[in-house]
Amino acid sequence: MNKEDFANILFRLEELLIEADLWRMKIGECGGQCNGSSERDYRKMCLPCSTALQKELQAIKKLADNVEFKELMSKVKEAVEGDRTGELKLMLDFARRATVH
Repeated sequence: MNKEDFANILFRLEELLIEADLWRMKIGECGGQCNGSSERDYRKMCLPCSTALQKELQAIKKLADNVEFKELMSKVKEAVEGDRTGELKLMLDFARRATVH
């Protein structure tokens, strides 16, 4: 797979992951009521963080049932495994680092 096709797949995956990423970023934006995502016991999370975690998990569950997401992930896996240069793996790593942080 060429880099442009791979980048297009990554872009579409990012579109599909945006809801889960949004809720993940909201965990810990409670102003210090809890330890956010570093809380070891999720039952000790404050209500806003707990709600955000629930919404994130719901978004991830929807993705697990999404046929397009599964197909795209399969293509990414196949492309990265077949990439002898390592460039596609670097693109994948960069895409997730840029989005999640």
